[in-house]
Amino acid sequence: MNLNEYNSNDQPQTILLEGDSGTGKSIAAASWPGPLYMGNCDGRIRAVAEWYRGRRTDIDFDVFTEFGELDEKVKSLEKSCPYKTVVLPDPITMTSELLLRYSVGLRGILEYNTDTGQVERGSKGRKKGKIDLMTVEDYGVEHRGISDLILDLKVAQKIHGFNLIVTAHLVTTQYTKPGGQESNIRRDILTAGRKAAAFLPIHFDEIYHFYCENDQWMMKTHNDGIVAARTSFTTMPKIFNWTKKDLYEEVSQYYIQGKKD
Repeated sequence: MNLNEYNSNDQPQTILLEGDSGTGKSIAAASWPGPLYMGNCDGRIRAVAEWYRGRRTDIDFDVFTEFGELDEKVKSLEKSCPYKTVVLPDPITMTSELLLRYSVGLRGILEYNTDTGQVERGSKGRKKGKIDLMTVEDYGVEHRGISDLILDLKVAQKIHGFNLIVTAHLVTTQYTKPGGQESNIRRDILTAGRKAAAFLPIHFDEIYHFYCENDQWMMKTHNDGIVAARTSFTTMPKIFNWTKKDLYEEVSQYYIQGKKD
């Protein structure tokens, strides 16, 4: 296709919504066109249910407590997806925890080693009392698991053309540049391992940062040096106040070519 023939109006959205807990990420995600599916990983679906109760009947959801269930759902979307928008996983932060539990559960299981041609028993790891301590291999499972999950979702998206939205929590990091004395603050995506968090943003066209200010729900669409938000639409405002508003209605007008120019 020639670049001049590319029409963003015809392309499904791939969006990462990031921010602290309670800043409206899931409620905002559920404002996208339906039928909509939400795969929740932290069990906090009540806010979405109450917000849209009596207003929408086209939202389906599941609450996942094990990575295996989540993985099966993602793979099923490749075969069949009746939804126009998929919010999964919600949030990616808890998916990280599910993957670490999954990794710990694999310890001691017999596996076939393709390099040696032998059946070997996995490492049982170390414990602190009754608690399993994480190993380098566990964080490797987390990174690979998150990457595969997102890539599988993007394959399903390419087949069925749905909007893909993922939500994530943030962690605050304070650092000092080499040779400097002034401390700087950065907000990064919260996962168990830094590698998974660093790679996650490259999968998304749009990244919106959510925060609260004076009891108002706010959203940034630009990188301010602290949060790494971004948008592909040059006419979109850098900041939205979407308190008591439908966020999709607010931002989608900037997705339409030529509107708001």
